[in-house]
Amino acid sequence: MSNGKNRKPRRKESGAKQPVNVAQMLQQGQKALEAGRPDEALEAFVTALELDPGSAEAHFHFGALLLDSEEFEIGIEHLREAQRLAPQDVRPLLLLGEFYLEEDELEEAELYFRTAVGIDPQNSFCFHYLGNLLLELGRYDEAHSSYEKAVALNPTEAVHHLGLGSVYADQERFDEALAKFQHALTLAKDDWRIHHDMADLLVAMGRPEEALPHYRKTLELDTYNVDARYGLGNALLLTNDSAGAVDAFKQSLEDGLEAPLAYIKFGIALTLQHRTEEAREAFLEALNLLEEEQEEGHAPETHYELIIAELGSGNSTNAQDIAEQLITHGNPDPAALSELLTDLKLLVQLPGAQDVIHILSRQADQFVN
Repeated sequence: MSNGKNRKPRRKESGAKQPVNVAQMLQQGQKALEAGRPDEALEAFVTALELDPGSAEAHFHFGALLLDSEEFEIGIEHLREAQRLAPQDVRPLLLLGEFYLEEDELEEAELYFRTAVGIDPQNSFCFHYLGNLLLELGRYDEAHSSYEKAVALNPTEAVHHLGLGSVYADQERFDEALAKFQHALTLAKDDWRIHHDMADLLVAMGRPEEALPHYRKTLELDTYNVDARYGLGNALLLTNDSAGAVDAFKQSLEDGLEAPLAYIKFGIALTLQHRTEEAREAFLEALNLLEEEQEEGHAPETHYELIIAELGSGNSTNAQDIAEQLITHGNPDPAALSELLTDLKLLVQLPGAQDVIHILSRQADQFVN
């Protein structure tokens, strides 16, 4: 992946007649983006910068495209230049804030979003993006307030209602979240983000059958959404369609999802299909990823996944030891413990599974049928 350090605006030689002003080149670049031709768009934005290096709009579009192409360093430079040239334009600030939010640099993200709110307090998306940051920080009251301001400024924008619903979902106020998501769908029935969040919510509510059409709609609208593909697999697993789950998990992994839990769920589905050796390979891959996470200092969050990965890969003694440690020294979350026991029951025929279930059930009798 290029870091963009040496990327200089330049135009390829072409026999075609070039438009002669910045506005035409920007329009050409935007049309190329809409048509799915990013290389052509890049050349158009480069030409616009050559024609007018002081064009804030050219810097903005060039920087946004580079950021989307993961050429982060120079993309950020051009977005900052766009904001310097047009200080009342909040778009560069919002893109920069989004970037730093995704990079988990939350203080930097908050600075950009609050600056945007100060510049344009009538722009609903300034409050929406600030709400996203506050939700990530777990500051639910502030996030709720920010999304409400966004809704008040633009009540027909579906994504603002989705934001409110996300606050309720994180607080496990599921009925209120569902109402907000349903309202958002009435405003934008083909927004994949709403279908995806709706599906995740329905699974959390114990209604995986209802989640399936929303995951499928998400994938219809956003074909390579690996999270939605994983979610579909999980919902299929919960509705006893292990064959369909195998296909969904396999596709999500082939499309680039590198998550221990995805391999674990894949292994469970393969186990239910009696594809024992393939299942063991999936559990071993999950275990390798979890060990990498441990080396990076993430061990406290991986206990649940480690238990199943160890059990599924044939290390039942290790699984029992981790379960004992979790009960003796940990502080198990009841919902997560319940999900762990549910998954373990699907693997009940594996050597040592009954012992692990017994150990965990000492702490979670209320979750065991």
